[in-house]
Amino acid sequence: MKKYKVSLISAIIALSAVAFSVGVLTSQTVIEQRPLTSLGLTEGMSFGTALPTVANDGRPPFDGEPFVLRSSGSDPLLRFYNESESASDPRHSSLWETAPMLESVNDWTNRQQFNVARQEFNQSCIVREAADFTAELVTDAAVNIALCPGNGPDEGITMFEFRIDGAQASPFIVDAAGALDIDNDGAANEGVEIVIAPTSAVVGALVDVGTSPAKYFQVGFTIASIDGADNYGVGWRLAAAYVDQMVVATINTGATFLWDDALGNCVITTQDDGADGTDEQTTCDLSDAEEIHVRIEVSTAGAFAFYHAATEAALATATALTETNATGVAAAGDMLVPFIFMEQDTAADTEIKILYVEIGEVQS
Repeated sequence: MKKYKVSLISAIIALSAVAFSVGVLTSQTVIEQRPLTSLGLTEGMSFGTALPTVANDGRPPFDGEPFVLRSSGSDPLLRFYNESESASDPRHSSLWETAPMLESVNDWTNRQQFNVARQEFNQSCIVREAADFTAELVTDAAVNIALCPGNGPDEGITMFEFRIDGAQASPFIVDAAGALDIDNDGAANEGVEIVIAPTSAVVGALVDVGTSPAKYFQVGFTIASIDGADNYGVGWRLAAAYVDQMVVATINTGATFLWDDALGNCVITTQDDGADGTDEQTTCDLSDAEEIHVRIEVSTAGAFAFYHAATEAALATATALTETNATGVAAAGDMLVPFIFMEQDTAADTEIKILYVEIGEVQS
């Protein structure tokens, strides 16, 4: 699976478009160039529209040194400094274009990222009431938004919207370990439904069936005490109004991984205009504190596919689960959003922790 890295709210950080041409660098508007190290990107350095003359440590760039070049309105590119050609060669003292920028140096032997938006929870998010951006509401049925900083200065902001069930402390807490704690105080009969990038103004998160490319929604999480959890799910659903006490049966059209009993049994389910189809999948049953990574793909035609693995690395090569009854599809024109929900049945604090969320295009 291949994907390009983008921001969930590219509109917030978009710059004006600039044409790129392969050849002499001075014909391009260079916003910044960054040398790479074995540990990834170093601190940024800017050259305006000039060729690079010094690296971060003050020395001249050496022949073959890799740089990330970023221009207004364009994705980053990985280029190499070339000083070995004659002065008449267009590559002389220029950065020569290569394949699209990789997520990290390790991705040379790992994977390329194509059209991916990822949010990890290593920084606190700004949480406000959705209606007027005042203080977060913690009353029953309150709807709030959360703005979370990306993983780096070039990765923008991710917007989440969530509705809480039952008056409770905020269910959107980034903990010290770098995870999103969505059950916080763990009181009885409380829950939350979280939608990632819920508006059409947000680029990349919505799926317009029949028009959008095939996309996936991927989540990594743990549940410390599975015996207290009830109706925890991850998936896609029709963009629609929130419903009280979210359970899968209330979804009109969508697909979910669902854990809905005290034993941690895993069920995949699809809804086709309200008709549910479910398959129990014992391979993704959970026990206390077990880490799991899940991915649900939706094709351009609206068909769903389910994947899971114990590690994120293993998920990249996982085989799709067999769908016997869960074979529902979305119809052309349906607008689907990625979502997470939790409905807690007991007073036990189950400690459901979201490690990251990721949305991207599916590449064959």
